[in-house]
Amino acid sequence: MVNLQELNKFLNNYTNNLREANASLFLLIKKEYNYYMGLNEEILTGQSEETSPKKKINKKKAIYTAVFTFLAVILFIIGAGVLYTSLNLESVYFTDFSMAPTINKSITNEGVELLEEDYVLSNGNVVEYGFVDPRVKKQHVQRFQIVLIGSKEGVISSYTFPTYRVVGLPGENVKLDYEGNLYIDDNLVDQPIPKEYLTLNINKNPANQNDFAYETKLDDDEFYLLKDNRKLSNAKDSRHYGPFNFNQFYGVVKTIQGVCTINGSRCVDRTLSFPRFI
Repeated sequence: MVNLQELNKFLNNYTNNLREANASLFLLIKKEYNYYMGLNEEILTGQSEETSPKKKINKKKAIYTAVFTFLAVILFIIGAGVLYTSLNLESVYFTDFSMAPTINKSITNEGVELLEEDYVLSNGNVVEYGFVDPRVKKQHVQRFQIVLIGSKEGVISSYTFPTYRVVGLPGENVKLDYEGNLYIDDNLVDQPIPKEYLTLNINKNPANQNDFAYETKLDDDEFYLLKDNRKLSNAKDSRHYGPFNFNQFYGVVKTIQGVCTINGSRCVDRTLSFPRFI
């Protein structure tokens, strides 16, 4: 039988010895660093630390150097971001209210805010646009990511795709009650969407004793996708189409970049804002 007191004593001694060894190693490295720095100074100036005069620090030059270094780092980060975006991401725009409030919480036309119930897709609508990563892999898809689908709703043009939020992953049992609460394998899961957008736009049948409006068991290649604005009667998703297969995925939405104006098959007059990651 293990003597707990002896084991505790051994672990304490081991911890103390390890701490002392780390401290000794740090002092040794610091000593060697200081030695070589002093040696380099002597080689470059021909003077030792004891004989070399005190150097006068140019504060103005130091400030300029710090500012220049900071700006150089910022420009490098921006340049790297632009390069990554141009090589890996694609620009898309979002045409309706079905993903509100995450995307297109408001849509305007000639400065007039459109109402959800009266919305019609038309030229002049000012909507949000962003970037999508089309290199998505099945094993990297996560719950609550926003994805684009390349089919399921008929012919999809090359400039816009149906957009959904992933709520159910392969192999899971997904349930939705009439208030929009999400259950995964019988466990209630918090959703990153305000409650007023989650309530389902359906009435419970009095004859239905089940507390759940929808229930689905997903296969190994299936995902359950929902719109964020589920109170809309035209927000069609897995409640209507059933689960989506991974081969229908086009990509994962990464950022919202700003707004643009719909003009035919294009979105023009783009305004760039600080990226909103979703």
